[in-house]
Amino acid sequence: MKVLGIDPSLTSTGFAILDNGKLVYYGSIATDTKLELRDRYVLISNVIWDIMEVHKPDVIGIESQYLCGINSNSILKVVEVAGIIEGLYYAHCYKYDKNKRMLSVAPSGAKSAVGVGKMKRAESKKAVKKMVSLMFKEVDKKGIAQDVYDAIAIAVCTNDNIKFGLV
Repeated sequence: MKVLGIDPSLTSTGFAILDNGKLVYYGSIATDTKLELRDRYVLISNVIWDIMEVHKPDVIGIESQYLCGINSNSILKVVEVAGIIEGLYYAHCYKYDKNKRMLSVAPSGAKSAVGVGKMKRAESKKAVKKMVSLMFKEVDKKGIAQDVYDAIAIAVCTNDNIKFGLV
């Protein structure tokens, strides 16, 4: 089973592909703040579509958003990115006539999947990095953005939920 985990953001969208639990591809889509909003959306869309075309995931896990202490304009843009990605995934499913699944993963669920659980944001960032690095030795620890670590944790959570029949 191939799982695509996504941590959506307008500035830096993290993604990770697991194939039968093995990390096979990961990265981040950074957009230039000087670009028009629509151009940033198009850039993210094109990269995500290409990832889906190459890897053909069976399921996608995308981080759900929460509003605690975040600028409402910022959260709206993140939700829009998530919506665009969800739409692309359904279009991809339609193109290949496959009954695929999408899961919304709470940040706490992703953290729990890599053994971090509940802790303050700064502590959890460090812990997610450490746990992902321990779980997947192939992760290059140099220069990886936090959103990539989060996307890997989201993919692990999604994989586990499907594997153990929790959804």
